Amino acid sequence: MATLIKSNLGEIRVFCGLQLADVFSTLIFLSLGIAESNPLASYFMELFGPLLGLVILKSLAIGIALACNCAAHPKFLRGINWAYGAIVTLNLLTIIHSGRAQLMLGAISAHWPE
Repeated sequence: MATLIKSNLGEIRVFCGLQLADVFSTLIFLSLGIAESNPLASYFMELFGPLLGLVILKSLAIGIALACNCAAHPKFLRGINWAYGAIVTLNLLTIIHSGRAQLMLGAISAHWPE
């Protein structure tokens, strides 16, 4: 079992990093007033609060990833990493787009006569 973890340590690290990036991007989403679209994440955040709910959910995800890795399914973990990479990229693009929209609205309202 230890050999499997060592052989795929890079995939596990990437997975953990993507989970962390997802937590941060979700918290930024919430601060911008964007709702969480994942019903399971919404449930955990409602039950435990945003930060603790996400930490619990991501801890479960990391546990499942370790179990998959230990069960000799490294290709599955690699595929999940690609999917989470896409999710985090979309989250960041949405945050950038939202920030630009807020900047544009601020610039427009600054020049709008009262």
